Amino acid sequence: MSFRTLAAKFLETVKDDLGIPARLRRVIAQAPNIRMRVDDTAAVIASSSVVRWHEWSNHIGFSQGSEKNGEVRGWRASDGHYQSEHRHIPALARLGSSETTAHFTCDIADVTGLSASKSDLYRFYSMQQMAEQACQALIRDVSQEGLAQNLRWPEIGIVHGTSDFLVQYDWDDGLYLANSGGSHHFVAAQHIARQLQQTVALQGRLVRNGLDAEAAAQLNDDYAIYAVTKDVFFAEGLDAMRDFKATHYWGDLPQPYDNGVAIFLPRDEARSRKVAEIFESEGFTNVGELLMALASPDATVERRARQDEIRSRIQALPELEAKAGAAHLFGKHAAASLRDELPTAVNWQSVEQATMDEAFGVHRLDAQSVYDALARHSPGAISSQALHTLRATVDGYAALHEHQVAKQATPQAPSPD
Repeated sequence: MSFRTLAAKFLETVKDDLGIPARLRRVIAQAPNIRMRVDDTAAVIASSSVVRWHEWSNHIGFSQGSEKNGEVRGWRASDGHYQSEHRHIPALARLGSSETTAHFTCDIADVTGLSASKSDLYRFYSMQQMAEQACQALIRDVSQEGLAQNLRWPEIGIVHGTSDFLVQYDWDDGLYLANSGGSHHFVAAQHIARQLQQTVALQGRLVRNGLDAEAAAQLNDDYAIYAVTKDVFFAEGLDAMRDFKATHYWGDLPQPYDNGVAIFLPRDEARSRKVAEIFESEGFTNVGELLMALASPDATVERRARQDEIRSRIQALPELEAKAGAAHLFGKHAAASLRDELPTAVNWQSVEQATMDEAFGVHRLDAQSVYDALARHSPGAISSQALHTLRATVDGYAALHEHQVAKQATPQAPSPD
């Protein structure tokens, strides 16, 4: 290790001791992908596409071996000591809510999604699309008899009084059938009923899942909560937080953010506040604000508008390879991902990262043009939070590549003995 490197590490340690989180800033600069976005999911008919935020507090500690509701794990500074601990957060434990209506009635046309099928439900944006593409043989007879024949299918539990029920989420405008089978006959029956303008009453249990707005506000008052990439944080960021001796806790983000962790920073502790200030200034996604938005009365309408934009961008992807610059690069890497995955299941942050690596590392494009292309075309970067984090990530990768180029161009001076 050179004298220059040793001196830099010593200075970093001194700054950390003085309350300046120098190592954390270095980690962020060297690993821009430590930022984790919590993007909207595409609006498909699979009920599993709706993020289960109401269950988050129950599952948040599973990877750390905890099954207690609202319990997170981390490190705490107290009385001159710095030690690991589990912490129960009451507001987090109260965050999710579920209400059941035992006798609920709706029309078959009101159902917008399903929970199970032999077909891949992530292929379909609507029940109508599934009917036309996966149920052709079942929808040929558009008649009362054709409708009745599909409804007689014994696996349609909501019709025949078995365990199937209906589900809603307060931040999503869908009504989902929690079915165990019969998806194709149900979808076909819905299609025929619409064609005939025939009402078909469904009766059963309704489970409505939501978020407690007061709990979300209390959680946000007590903690600054930011999303980080799990593997990068535990490889580099965790040691930086320990060096700085900032109290912090972490918990897994819900699916599909399986490589994401939420960092909880107590607002009443000075060093934790400094870390929060850095995360905010460096464009990390604020999970606390996201939860408050999801718990608001406007969540459904705002989310639907973003999902419409996601669908529009997915449909426009084939046109991108004919464009120039970063848009072309994004289109190329998107096409490579789409050879193996459905567009509604692609990890768009990975596609963006591949685009940035080529844009900066090979073509030496400028940060603004890369950001503009990704902000305009990526199905993953729709919300204001996502764009805020994308901007910081693009700038971080641009600066990292510039530093690497400058380092390669500068001859290394011999280090003193």
